Amino acid sequence: MNIRYERSDGEIRFFQAGGRRASPTSTIIYGYIQDVTERKREKASLEHRVGILSRVLEATVDATIVADTQEDMIVESSTLLNSWTARTLEGMPLSTLLNAWAIGHIKSDAAFRHPPQPVTVILQNPTRPEQLVRGELTSFADADDPALVFVAFNHLHSVDPPHLPLRHTAAYRALEPIPGMSCGPIPVIPQPVRG
Repeated sequence: MNIRYERSDGEIRFFQAGGRRASPTSTIIYGYIQDVTERKREKASLEHRVGILSRVLEATVDATIVADTQEDMIVESSTLLNSWTARTLEGMPLSTLLNAWAIGHIKSDAAFRHPPQPVTVILQNPTRPEQLVRGELTSFADADDPALVFVAFNHLHSVDPPHLPLRHTAAYRALEPIPGMSCGPIPVIPQPVRG
């Protein structure tokens, strides 16, 4: 059981308590109560920092995936890539998005280099194979699980003229019908107001 307690001076403390009866018919209860205020504050602070770092990441890279290099599978994919492909890439093979060279690169020791060096790659849209984007790939291996590799994509733009950034083309391409699929109502994409 978790308990929130406000002291008379206004300070809020958090306690965790638990217990059980000595026997099913006993009136004696064995238990504990523990002050978990610092643990709760540390967790809140960590969540706050993770939130800030997530916003920094979203502002500095175009798109990301987390790849399981043992299973050759995409574990997580960013909203931009999911929008561009008109489906979630999670659980899909790496080869649906990356060519063999790029997959080999993220599996190589390049993911362990410090500082990581970006390489130029071309991504292919699995739902519309004619759509290609070019950009920089930077990969970082997870120190705790080297099979998991974080892949960041930067400067993603269409290979076809006028070479629009993926951030722009993904929103418009999401409105195009996919051959063989029925579409519901077309969503309205808010446009920034320039003054």
